Amino acid sequence: MEGPGHRDHQALDQTAVGGVVPINPKSGSNRTVPLLPVFFSQPTMSDFAILHPVKEVPLRGQTVTVREMRWKEAVAFTEKLSGLMGQFTEPDGRLLVTPEKLGAVIARSGDLATQLLEHTTGLPRETLDDLRPVEVLDLLAAAIEVNLHEELLGKARGVGQALSRSLGLAGKPPGDA
Repeated sequence: MEGPGHRDHQALDQTAVGGVVPINPKSGSNRTVPLLPVFFSQPTMSDFAILHPVKEVPLRGQTVTVREMRWKEAVAFTEKLSGLMGQFTEPDGRLLVTPEKLGAVIARSGDLATQLLEHTTGLPRETLDDLRPVEVLDLLAAAIEVNLHEELLGKARGVGQALSRSLGLAGKPPGDA
């Protein structure tokens, strides 16, 4: 094998990511072979460590990891939250959603809070039901911090604005659609 710096180092680097290399690079042939054994299966998303925000919360001598919801969980949570949107409407009819308002609305809705905690902690409803209020509120604060932060809300607003522009509704007062 030739030393470092030889052009085949790229082929060696590809082995780590399941690449292919030429069978005989000196011949000029374009034929390649996979560098991974046939029993190797490509990793799936669940094989990777959590790359999203997490927060550790001490609970009864253990640590509970509060993680970011996945898309499917977030959609189900948002559908349930949409039934409470009247609580985000300002007197002038504008919709104002902030992390603080979201937290207050979720905390007042036991079912919504429990759903958020089930999704973000992995704790079953029965376990959550047996916790003291202060324990649930600690978990809830962490779940809201990890899942309903200003960056996420800003992205959601951006999607809403893009949708309004594409439908020709940008700049129109509510009810004039």
